[in-house]
Amino acid sequence: MKLYVYIFAVLCVTALIAVCCCFMKKNRNSVTGYMRSESYVGGVMYQQSAEVAVLYRQSFELARLKLDRHLEENRSSGKNLAIVTDIDATLIDDSGYFSGVLTNAHGRAEEGKAPWNNKDWCGYYKSAASESSKALPGAVEFINYARQQGVQVFFITNRPYYELDLTVHQLYKEGFIDEKILNEYSGLAADGVNLQRQFTGDELQRFKQKVNSETEFELGDNYFSLKNDYTVQVQGANPSIDKAERRNNVAKKLGENGVVVMYLGDSLNDMISVDEYKYTDYSQDESNQFDRKLGNAARNEAVMNEPWRDKWGTEFIIMPNSVYGDWQKATWFQKDVDEKSEMNAIRNQLLKHSYLNSKVWYNGASPTGNDVK
Repeated sequence: MKLYVYIFAVLCVTALIAVCCCFMKKNRNSVTGYMRSESYVGGVMYQQSAEVAVLYRQSFELARLKLDRHLEENRSSGKNLAIVTDIDATLIDDSGYFSGVLTNAHGRAEEGKAPWNNKDWCGYYKSAASESSKALPGAVEFINYARQQGVQVFFITNRPYYELDLTVHQLYKEGFIDEKILNEYSGLAADGVNLQRQFTGDELQRFKQKVNSETEFELGDNYFSLKNDYTVQVQGANPSIDKAERRNNVAKKLGENGVVVMYLGDSLNDMISVDEYKYTDYSQDESNQFDRKLGNAARNEAVMNEPWRDKWGTEFIIMPNSVYGDWQKATWFQKDVDEKSEMNAIRNQLLKHSYLNSKVWYNGASPTGNDVK
């Protein structure tokens, strides 16, 4: 009897080991091996799908149709029309970066870095400088079409000031700007200003002063661009993702006879942001309606109310980005929380919207033959 018990125990332990080995093998065969990072994989795959490619082309076709309407409406006004556009995930595909960081978990561990979770953007600009970053379907055609109609195009990105040169060269390489703009924005090299490093503290202030006094460029707290031009604007010395001041620079450039008829982006921040009231007729309450700290529910309600609801698809063109953006941080309301809090917030969001927590309105026989319960 004892022998049977012993054999049974051995078999149980062997089975448990086999299950554990299968589980470990499954983890090793996952993309990242870490649950938090793994949650981004589906978004990246979707971003690289044929469906998203069609959505981008569809969005730019919609933008062209709406631009034609704006052109017709302003034909006799004599106004100078303009478009303001984001770059990453709006004009240029950056999903190659995410593919890289998600599949390089081992390499990151060897470098002493934590598993990637959308907080560490190391390598992003190496990716932008590679062939993995390319124009999204329909983007170049739309921008060129707008220019052919006499519409000015302004590029506003949250890339840092020290990546201005890379940004301009990438826009030129993909066909979004011409050689004239490239040469104008490459002038810093001729002025002997080194943008190949990030300055900090007093050093950054000295760099800012040098740029503003000795070059044709202007480095503000929240923008860096060619003085009085603003065709390409990156973040400034005091970086902020809020683009309100940079949009205001465009308005100053256009003057009273100019009007921005369309904004393109993959985030609400590309159209409206919390500092908007400082530069426009929007009230502070209206500007703050899209603050991610309000959470997804409040932002969902805001986009469907005045003054925004009629702007989507006419003045505001949103591109599909399932990987990153303000929508993500709005899930947990705060900018910096630990990984466990992020995951709990995601779980709570799912529970809130689950049909299991919804009131049942139909109590008759189900078409499947089962009663609805």
